[in-house]
Amino acid sequence: MPEELTPLLEIIKRFGLVQVLCGILVFALLQQRKALAAALVGLLRACTEMARAFARHLRQEVLQKISGVYELMNRLAHEFSCMRVAVLKIHGERKKPEDLHLSVFVELTGKYEDGRLVEPLKPLKQKQPLNKQALNYLEKMLKSLDKDLYIDNVDLMPSGRAKLELLSTEAKAVYHLYLEAEPEKLYTLLLVFNRKTPLSERDKTRIRNFAQQIRKLLV
Repeated sequence: MPEELTPLLEIIKRFGLVQVLCGILVFALLQQRKALAAALVGLLRACTEMARAFARHLRQEVLQKISGVYELMNRLAHEFSCMRVAVLKIHGERKKPEDLHLSVFVELTGKYEDGRLVEPLKPLKQKQPLNKQALNYLEKMLKSLDKDLYIDNVDLMPSGRAKLELLSTEAKAVYHLYLEAEPEKLYTLLLVFNRKTPLSERDKTRIRNFAQQIRKLLV
């Protein structure tokens, strides 16, 4: 009989075969449990790292899209001499106009004709109730063939809060375009001018092309 089996035989004699087999089984199960626990910890760590990597990827993708939107807005501002270019976000169900609110999603501001810097509206326009006149213009824009609305002379607008707000920023003309919609949100592109030089049809076509590129980045 091999000498290495002698201690095992002694244990069997002392505690009995059944008890020894049970002990071996319990020991094996404990070892297996430890291995499973270690594997589970490793799996959790791997999942956590994957989640972090995915979150980093999403943040990077969002930043790239926003950067792309700003680049296009900057090109619009320079090419068409805008005093303000903004992507607006309208919250709420359109069937309930009283619940609609307006926010400035992203914004670029330029200068007035006399060289003064245009003050940004984003800090002031967050979840503001959409006034009746602005809602009427929004509906008019959405019903138009190209889903756009060009107001070439703010002074000639009917009296209303939207007109007062535009005049308070010294806006002379506005071009408003539909971008994208999702449940409870609607995005539009707003170009504001401090001049009354009208946009040509070619200009509007060019701006709509820019809007299409911005729309793709918002999806």
